[in-house]
Amino acid sequence: MNYNWTNFFTFIAGLLFLVWFVFFIAKWLKGYFNDISLGKTKKNINPEVAKAMAKKIKEDAEMHRKGRKEGE
Repeated sequence: MNYNWTNFFTFIAGLLFLVWFVFFIAKWLKGYFNDISLGKTKKNINPEVAKAMAKKIKEDAEMHRKGRKEGE
């Protein structure tokens, strides 16, 4: 009984390719989702910049509150 080893090695090569492909896709998706996560902010922000940003947010909030009160 003679076995066709070409089919066996083709099957093994296909399995190895499939495992490699799944690993590659999983690695790519992990990097993609890590890049878009909300936790990726600059940790060492300049305090002056932070104060300026907070001041601008506060001014915008007050402006929107005034606009809503005038509209009522």
